[in-house]
Amino acid sequence: MKIKQILTITVLMLALSCNQQAHKPQREKVLSEQEFSELLQEIFYKLPASVMPDYLKTVEQRRNEEISVGEGDGTNRLSYLQFQGEGYEKWEMAGYISDDGGNILLIVQYGAGLDAFRLDSDKTLNYNIETGKFTEIERLMDSLTVDEMIVEKHFDGKELYNKAKEYFTQKRVLQYGDFDKEGFTVSFCRFEFWLDNEEYDYYGSKCMIARYKWNGKRFVKQKITEASD
Repeated sequence: MKIKQILTITVLMLALSCNQQAHKPQREKVLSEQEFSELLQEIFYKLPASVMPDYLKTVEQRRNEEISVGEGDGTNRLSYLQFQGEGYEKWEMAGYISDDGGNILLIVQYGAGLDAFRLDSDKTLNYNIETGKFTEIERLMDSLTVDEMIVEKHFDGKELYNKAKEYFTQKRVLQYGDFDKEGFTVSFCRFEFWLDNEEYDYYGSKCMIARYKWNGKRFVKQKITEASD
């Protein structure tokens, strides 16, 4: 009797284990860089019009424009650059796959410029690979402090330095760039500050650059350095 009971319990435990394994979410297939790049190109045509500039609102417009796909380490990036007279228009998208392989975090932004770039829209979307659903989300990243980004030696005098600190604290206008498969860089948008404070020497000053790395869940701050130009 005892042996039968032990065998019965063992069978039940094995059945329970198999049932749990059957219902356990399976990790998505790991995508190669080429496969991921191709998936981003498919996503490009599905992006909601709400995150796109007027010249890329429709699928037809997107098919008629020349989109750059991945350059160097930016294999996770699509971009569009169009010169208009003396200025230019720019659109860009970078994708980062989640650690469970089921979602892609997308950074989609566009703007225009002449000498300096003016950011008109900057959105973060989650794309679910299985359902194809887009959800606008908060960009999950370590915060930047005013003291990390606003350094007194970059400003001509204490008054302008204090203005910059106040501007940064209130508006938090950041410039994202250098997107690659690892992450991106962030800097204080000096152009926006210069538009409101023309005594600031935008073309002759430097700034601080923060480097961020994607860890599968969020963007982690790596280091902050002074820009070389």
